[in-house]
Amino acid sequence: MVTLVIFIVVHFTEAEQFALLLSKAEPKWLFLAILLQIGTYLCAGFIWNQVIRSAQHRVPLGALARLSVEKLSIDQLVPMGGISGNLVVLQTMRRLGLPNWLAMEALLVDILSHYTAYAIVTFLALSILWFYHDITNIICYLVGIFAVILVIVPITILWLLAHRNNQLPLWLLRFHPIAKASETIKSVSPERVLSPRMLVITSLLNVTIFLLDAGTLWTMMRVTNYSVGIMTTFVAIVIASIAGTISFLPGGIGGFEAGSVSALALLGVPIETALTGTLLLRGFTLWFPLVPGILLVRHDVNIKL
Repeated sequence: MVTLVIFIVVHFTEAEQFALLLSKAEPKWLFLAILLQIGTYLCAGFIWNQVIRSAQHRVPLGALARLSVEKLSIDQLVPMGGISGNLVVLQTMRRLGLPNWLAMEALLVDILSHYTAYAIVTFLALSILWFYHDITNIICYLVGIFAVILVIVPITILWLLAHRNNQLPLWLLRFHPIAKASETIKSVSPERVLSPRMLVITSLLNVTIFLLDAGTLWTMMRVTNYSVGIMTTFVAIVIASIAGTISFLPGGIGGFEAGSVSALALLGVPIETALTGTLLLRGFTLWFPLVPGILLVRHDVNIKL
């Protein structure tokens, strides 16, 4: 809970601005935004569910959607490149009765499909910007840096699967989490993890999450009484997500906002409106699920924050 308190104190101004903006919003737009965000958690649950069902196991979709909220919250509070949230996923899946190897398979498919979807939406966003002649040097730098991550992560997973039976150096095996992960990966099925059908379905679900977030930003722009196209908010979400990812800060705070506002302004949205819409979006994607997610983690995984 200490981590949560520190996080809230550090970002108190952003939370305060969100609360102020929220008090002036029309209920119908807020309700729509909530529905869209619930859709993102259900999609995340469906991704894991695809892998679990392919191995003839069953877990309620509601439990997996709940797990996606927990993962999001932990990743915001403990910025370790998604490692902290993934550890929660593995622990919770084991608590739900899944074997270690299946929990690992679900996690690997999730990561691979996430980066595949990232590549797809990045290409689409750049194509839209190119069509409107709005690709700037800064965007090129951002995408260039992100492309390195986009390549390294999947290649690392493929290498681990190809060499899963190789013995790790003894000094690495002294670390219990690494030794345990090494043993678990040996039981993973590369055929299931790298199944084209599986990756297509899960990648499309991840693309859907981007679209739902773009819809949420579009809704937030409506809250500000500004009409904007869904393609504009889609580009903003993608650029903001890239900027947030390479910032390596909790929840991408700072980088995400700068990326979103810059992209919206580039596509003709007034800066003040872009900033207001972005702050409202962050409230729904960060602040709303944060406290419930942390409470769920404390209950399910029994860890102190």
